[in-house]
Amino acid sequence: MYKRYEEYKDSGIEWIGEIPEHWSVNKLGYLLEKNDGGVWGDDPKENGVIVLRSTEITLDGRWNTNEPAKRSLSNKEYNNALLEKGDLLLTKSSGSEQHIGKTAIVDNSVADLRCAFSNFMQRLRTKKILFPKYLYYFLNTNGREQLLHLSTTTTGLKNLSGSIINNLKIQAPTINEQHIITTFLNKKTSEIDSLIADKEELIKKLEEYKQSVITEAVTKGLNPDVKMKDSGIEWIEEIPEHWEVSKFKRHIYIQEGPGILAQDFREFGIPLIRISGVKTSYVSLDGCNYLEQEMVEKRWKHFKLEIGDLLISCSASVDMISEVDEEAHGCIPYTGLIRMKPKDDILIKQYLSYYIRSKAYMIQVDQLKAGSTIQHYGPTHIKEFHLLIPSYPEQKLVAEYLDQKTTEIFNIIICISIVR
Repeated sequence: MYKRYEEYKDSGIEWIGEIPEHWSVNKLGYLLEKNDGGVWGDDPKENGVIVLRSTEITLDGRWNTNEPAKRSLSNKEYNNALLEKGDLLLTKSSGSEQHIGKTAIVDNSVADLRCAFSNFMQRLRTKKILFPKYLYYFLNTNGREQLLHLSTTTTGLKNLSGSIINNLKIQAPTINEQHIITTFLNKKTSEIDSLIADKEELIKKLEEYKQSVITEAVTKGLNPDVKMKDSGIEWIEEIPEHWEVSKFKRHIYIQEGPGILAQDFREFGIPLIRISGVKTSYVSLDGCNYLEQEMVEKRWKHFKLEIGDLLISCSASVDMISEVDEEAHGCIPYTGLIRMKPKDDILIKQYLSYYIRSKAYMIQVDQLKAGSTIQHYGPTHIKEFHLLIPSYPEQKLVAEYLDQKTTEIFNIIICISIVR
């Protein structure tokens, strides 16, 4: 247990509650030296200056500066927006509510870039009575909740301004206590990050194991004693003697979604499924746009999804495959999504779904990308992919076996994810 202070007092603010007797509650604006917006400038004629955007800040307040934007700024713009170590950058406007208020602190790695920041961000530079890292922790917890509340009640919109940020209420210990609290939080967050990394590594290994189980089943079958034959495919080698080696085009209907312009989007209508809609077992309407029903009937009717169709991304990774159910029935898949379904009684849909998740499929995608340096593949490529086909009853057994095994692995992953 952590030692409590001897005396507490009411902060006078409902969402803060009691605070130690000697702490103060201030409006954040009184503790800031700078609270200003950024710049964007013009397209660079040559190298340009790095201008950090909200996309360089992750949801948990970390930096991701692998591909920063470069802009042309005047000397005045650059000098006014030049970042220093200890500055905090707060996202004040975004198309996603999740990103509003996310905050990162400028460390040595960012300060060494000698960069500026964009006009969708707000820079906060503290006075000496407020330790920057203490403010960082505050803004990414209680402070962020306040900001979202203030932005809604003040403007009715999820946008922040300098005045809203100034009115934020912050509980302020002494500067010495701020250092002690920050040191404690640095240690604890580092321990938590390490635990999260260990969990993520274990989950990654389980995902790899799941794919190996799927691959073994769809390339070798379930009977270890079955007689084998050379498949004629280098990366598959031997397969059960009675299995057929064929091409996707012989047994599978393959169709990529149409190219549709943003000008065709409507506020309501027929959902246009995006890549974000194929991240779960069944196709979801997550992130979809909408199309006018009359236009769909006139131009894109033959792209309408049917129950049981499989959708994958044209740059799909493992498990990026979803099945169409009632919710997505009649929707249109956007370009970049490929629709598949068996076109004869030789192939079971569930077996096809697992085959697409296996290395037998993904190796062919990787070979295609390595050979042509393309990042997008489509029906023309997939039609030529190799497909291994067991007998119909065996496909059913393989699918049932993999349903059981993948569910077991999924449940283990869920348990790992929720264990603290």
